[in-house]
Amino acid sequence: MTSVDPTVSVCMACYNSTPFLRLALDSVLAQTRDDFELIVVDDASSDASPAILREYAARDRRVRPVFNPENRGIHVPNVQAARLARGRYVAVLDADDVAEPGRLAEQVALLERSGAVACLSAVTAIDAQGRAGETFDTLLPPGLVRWRLAFRYGFVHSSLMARREALAALDYYDLRVRHAADYDLVSRLGRLGEIAFSNTPLTRYRVHTDSYSQARQTRIDRDAELTALTNAMELLGRPVAPGVFHGLRAPWLALRDAAALLAVGQLTDALEQAYAERYRPDPETRQLIRTDLALRRHGLAARNRARLPEASAAILAGQPALADVLGRSAYFSQRWQALSRRLDAGSEGEIDEGRSPFAGIAEEEGEVDGQEKAERRPLPAG
Repeated sequence: MTSVDPTVSVCMACYNSTPFLRLALDSVLAQTRDDFELIVVDDASSDASPAILREYAARDRRVRPVFNPENRGIHVPNVQAARLARGRYVAVLDADDVAEPGRLAEQVALLERSGAVACLSAVTAIDAQGRAGETFDTLLPPGLVRWRLAFRYGFVHSSLMARREALAALDYYDLRVRHAADYDLVSRLGRLGEIAFSNTPLTRYRVHTDSYSQARQTRIDRDAELTALTNAMELLGRPVAPGVFHGLRAPWLALRDAAALLAVGQLTDALEQAYAERYRPDPETRQLIRTDLALRRHGLAARNRARLPEASAAILAGQPALADVLGRSAYFSQRWQALSRRLDAGSEGEIDEGRSPFAGIAEEEGEVDGQEKAERRPLPAG
């Protein structure tokens, strides 16, 4: 590498990643553009990960390993790596995922062409052996990305690339969010500017039993729910009943009564209006948003019609027919298929509009995570 700062800083957090680390590192070093640095923060691994990193750093000066003397927990290494970045753009890759060869080139071009503050992409799921499974979000209309962030992340952390100055302006990941700090970060990026999107799968996302997300899924779901609720309240500028919001976020569930169902319908109208006022979406994007909300309403009506027929009819008043919703694009047909499977499976329980469905989930005693560690010990400078 020359003394000129790289265009892209690829940031990777590593903890006991020996089975997959070489594949992740090789996928970055094999990129079609080579003006990058690879910053890997090893969070006090007890396996061969530190030795592998030293090996790669010795043969390629673009690899910049950092070794924490003690484990700092989830997302703290991501903050450390981002603070060390010198590139105009910062890309994230988890140590068990794989970047497609053209990932950096395509995302840099997308950011420069669009002027967006960050971008995400479709992904391909792989198992522990690297066998490819389902691809996600190849049909997602890019105009819906920022809108979707109001409800759920649904994107893969390893597909994120952002402008370094935007990350610095937000002070990187908020470690208080614990298990959904990546969702929170991208949500805040979306408030700064546009989030661009590539429908080409640019990352292979590994799903295996030892991954952090598999081991902490309930807590991730809880913190994602709270982050989404925060997004909605920030957009509206007022409190939102957690159960009402969950009814909109999970439209395959039964609601407690007609008042709760009607409240969800009112919330959809309020969110659409607030989003339109803040972001001024073009007519095509606004139509997509209305279609997305109509699909959610049809799901709620289908789930609650037997018990709450009048309220179910009321929330569909003035909405397009389901056939028109599904005909809008293949994306909505795909969404309805997934929603129908959950409707067919039955409700996970009735929703009380005043309560969060994740209330009362306790952390494991003595659990070590990013927030706890950040509160005990400040991050190192630099």
